[in-house]
Amino acid sequence: MIQRSNTSSGFTLIELLVVISIISILIAILLPALSAARKVARQTQCTSLVRQYLVATSIYTDQYNNWILPSAQYVPTDAYNTAQTWQRNYAWFSLLGIKPTASDGKSMNFVGWKAQWLCPEAQWAIQKGNVFHYSYGMNLSDLPGFNWSDPASTPTNTIRRDEILKPSSKLFLADAMDYGLYTSAANPNTAYSYFKYPEFRGPTPDGTAGNSAVAYRHLKNAVVGFHDSHARVLSANEIYKTQPTGDVYKDNKTLWYVKAN
Repeated sequence: MIQRSNTSSGFTLIELLVVISIISILIAILLPALSAARKVARQTQCTSLVRQYLVATSIYTDQYNNWILPSAQYVPTDAYNTAQTWQRNYAWFSLLGIKPTASDGKSMNFVGWKAQWLCPEAQWAIQKGNVFHYSYGMNLSDLPGFNWSDPASTPTNTIRRDEILKPSSKLFLADAMDYGLYTSAANPNTAYSYFKYPEFRGPTPDGTAGNSAVAYRHLKNAVVGFHDSHARVLSANEIYKTQPTGDVYKDNKTLWYVKAN
């Protein structure tokens, strides 16, 4: 007569608990690495986008007799606002193969952009409906200036390419919270406000304004595009020269002032 064995081939409770513990430990080890890898991938995507915008800007400059893409210009035919900021320049975004989809007269200011054209870490821009100028900003240093209260009096705010000294070291575009970027000399809060209030626009709780701040979205760094059409990732200490006291910043003139050596 054949006797059946009572020995079970399954796991014991202790063995199952050991396996679950090992899996939990592996997950705890791998998740931070996966998160960091995802952030690096988004940084790479952002850098690629900035390069595309720089190439389009270079082509635009060639087509417009060496004039750089204006940060703002007077366009009397613009149905939304006759003071047209750079990201609404039809000639420029057409070079990127982007076609406006606005049907309410807003001319690409708040509508028409897809998330694929924004920094993937620009949470505020995406949350507000893919608003491009909450994703990238242009360096406004050394530009003539623009009269927002009377746009017709300053038809365009730009300079010629041959006015830029050492274009390979001059900031043109960067991760930002608004269409324009200012030096800390123009607005002392721009240097560090993003660290205090990331992805935040408008008057901050402490009464400062960080709209024109560089956005350090990529592991506390920002993607910066230069006037010679190359892009790289910089830290706050490279964009603004920090002082020994900590939160006090001074402008990196070599980077910000396009007419300075």
